[in-house]
Amino acid sequence: MMRIVSRSNLVIDPFDPDLKTLKEIGIGLSGRPGEMTLWRCMSKGINGILLPVIRIAHKPDTTPEAVRVFLNETRAA
Repeated sequence: MMRIVSRSNLVIDPFDPDLKTLKEIGIGLSGRPGEMTLWRCMSKGINGILLPVIRIAHKPDTTPEAVRVFLNETRAA
C-alpha cells in the first residue's frame, strides 16, 4: 500500500524494513487509469546486468492526489 508522507515523499511497501522513498528505489507507474501498477526496477545488478523489474503485489493508491504527487516526485528525481 502506498501512503503519502508529504507532498514530495511517497512511501511504498510498509513491510519493507527500510521504507525507501521513490527517489531511492526508482518507482514507475504504468497501466490505464484505474488499473495502475507500481513497479520497481532494481538498480543493483549481478555483474553489471540490471535485474528484472519487480512488481509490487499490493494495489497502489491511485487517487488523483496520490498520482499527482507521484508524478511530481518522479519528475523531480
